[in-house]
Amino acid sequence: MKKTISIILFFLLLVMTFSCKTISTGFRFNENNNISHVPSGVLFLERIGSFQYFENHCYDGRGFDVSVGYNDYKNNIALTHYIYPTIYRDKNYSIEEHIIDCEKEISKYHENAELIKSEKQKLKRINYIKKEYKYKDHLFNKYIEVKSSIILFKEKNWFIKLS
Repeated sequence: MKKTISIILFFLLLVMTFSCKTISTGFRFNENNNISHVPSGVLFLERIGSFQYFENHCYDGRGFDVSVGYNDYKNNIALTHYIYPTIYRDKNYSIEEHIIDCEKEISKYHENAELIKSEKQKLKRINYIKKEYKYKDHLFNKYIEVKSSIILFKEKNWFIKLS
């Protein structure tokens, strides 16, 4: 009897372990199984339209520089939502200064990237810069030509980047 109960408990623990989301430093779950970024207060939903939550990452070990990944499997679209401080090495960067770093990063990882559109816009009271590129990359286990966008916002002391 003891052995049977132990086996049942083991399998329950195993199922619970592999069915739960893992969460990185800087995040916490809320009552609806969504996660929030504690330092900025940004809430990440389990589902946004056809996009399904995929994973989260912490890049700095403190929980300030983070990302959340979403996938739209039906339309083969991947989206990463980054949040990180605007202050870096004692300098508070502007959105115009930081977009240059984002462009360099695209060039570094995608040598064949071609800028096809660049615009500054305003969404309600928040300014943002949008850059669109095309290049070949591995996506959903295929090597294909992709169109990729960087949308960069600055809100208070946080950069919000969608790519």
